[in-house]
Amino acid sequence: CRGRAGAGQQDARFALGMTLLRGLKGRRAQRARGGAALLELARAADDGDPRTVWVGAANYEVARAYRDKLLVPASTKVAPFLRQAAACGHVRALLELAKMYDAGTEVRRDRKEYARLVELASASGFTEAKRCLSKLYIDGDVLERDREKAARLLGLERTAEMWKERCAMRAAAASIKRGAGRRARVRSGR
Repeated sequence: CRGRAGAGQQDARFALGMTLLRGLKGRRAQRARGGAALLELARAADDGDPRTVWVGAANYEVARAYRDKLLVPASTKVAPFLRQAAACGHVRALLELAKMYDAGTEVRRDRKEYARLVELASASGFTEAKRCLSKLYIDGDVLERDREKAARLLGLERTAEMWKERCAMRAAAASIKRGAGRRARVRSGR
């Protein structure tokens, strides 16, 4: 792996960086060396290398390492690394960035940006993002309330159909009840 990493192969550089950062099978982690290897790969896109899945994964892992205080300085902001990872197609990074916008952590709180990023992550099929998006559709505070879309996102198409039928039956029952109440009042002379 070290030979391939030295030759510049991104997958090997990522594997080596992760092994050093987190440790492997009883071997002690070398956080500074692992972090440096991942940072070097993460900055590869800035140096003109194409944005690949490995560059995205490296950016995501660097963000995690800073957030978990494995790398110093621990005060380093993770949002720029998550943005780079998301630009490389890393869906988990996209969702974590969205959550930062929702909470206002390191970035200005922006619920519309949160919704936009969650929609992007959900479009890739990421289950956690689908749950977040369905909650936005159920709450209706950022996106227009749509319980059917929420149910579809969760894979509950039949539930959505049942909900629609239930609402229709309730509306019909309420209409019948109101009509029966009016007839009774007319008969009694009220």
